[in-house]
Amino acid sequence: MTQTPQNSDLSMAIKYNVGQTQVALSVADMYQRGYRETPHWHDDWEFFAPIVGGLHVFVNGRDYPVAEGTGLLVNSDRLHYAFTARRTDCRFVDLALNPDMLGQLKGTDISQLRRKMSLAAPDVVELTTTTPWQATILDRLHLLGNAYRFGGSDPLTVATEALAICTRVLPRIHVADEPMRGPIAGEQRAFQMVDFIQQHYFEPLTASQIAASVHISRSQCFNLFQEVLHTGPNAYLQQVRLERAAAELRTTRKSVAEIAQDCGFGTASHLIATFKGVMGVTPRKYRVANG
Repeated sequence: MTQTPQNSDLSMAIKYNVGQTQVALSVADMYQRGYRETPHWHDDWEFFAPIVGGLHVFVNGRDYPVAEGTGLLVNSDRLHYAFTARRTDCRFVDLALNPDMLGQLKGTDISQLRRKMSLAAPDVVELTTTTPWQATILDRLHLLGNAYRFGGSDPLTVATEALAICTRVLPRIHVADEPMRGPIAGEQRAFQMVDFIQQHYFEPLTASQIAASVHISRSQCFNLFQEVLHTGPNAYLQQVRLERAAAELRTTRKSVAEIAQDCGFGTASHLIATFKGVMGVTPRKYRVANG
């Protein structure tokens, strides 16, 4: 799914691609995303439905395995990312829809809709073929995936099908009678360090420098990254650099050496080794496949 670059608070805006509606549909391969997405959140509901292979979706501190033939809905405003274990690939339907669209349907209770998007609601809805209403949603997701891959459906039909999926899910989201959860302690500092990395990723950064940007110790930096983002500062820095390098490979004709300098790798050999180790292909092969 095409997404705009994330902000310093890890929020991300979905680039909708179904006519003039707030719907985005794609069929993606995890290798295209480096086998692991950057942690992010957005206002949209997002459905993952593996076609071939399985993946994991990490949502608000919990790992949800999503096997081939099953699915997962991630609720609004949840910090999440998809990944695959041991660099295995997975092809999956990725559908995002802004729940506010449901508010335009006659008879929709807006206050109840807001409750079902709130932090008191479940983070995810797991979908299997053993429950009839869930099986129906999975069938529709795969039909939408086929429409995306092979054509045959106009934007209005796709948007209508996406809304039909959401109207089936909405009554099954049960909101717990509990107070709203507060932010994780130190969350803002974690986001400030993310912002620092995004502004200085092309420099030779160390974890100590990242920690110093918010006046905390190196160990506190590692603890906050693990608690909020479920990764380390060095791993996050590498991921940002790789994403920037991949973007330059797709959109520019710069040499690998120039991109290495632009993205903080220093040398072409360092970029090539890191890129191949994570992405599974050399920068040159990636450019040929995605240029």
